[in-house]
Amino acid sequence: MPQRDGLTIMLDQTRDASVIRPNGKACDDDPWDAYVWVKDADALYAEVKPRGAIIAYEPVLKEGYGNREFGVRDLDGYLIAFGSDAG
Repeated sequence: MPQRDGLTIMLDQTRDASVIRPNGKACDDDPWDAYVWVKDADALYAEVKPRGAIIAYEPVLKEGYGNREFGVRDLDGYLIAFGSDAG
């Protein structure tokens, strides 16, 4: 269970691989597999990029929902977005 800033994310593994929807799209505006809300997406990006994170897209303002976000790929190719309120 990864932890940071008082937040814990519990991950699980499915017993039925046929229900997995990796790297799919819920819709054209949501290409990520998981979305994590953070305090400051730009600061987190500045921290993870030099550590070798696989950057899928650099920080961008998503005007549709008012977040600054960036995306990384994990070692299995899943796209994980990290976003914070741009407001």
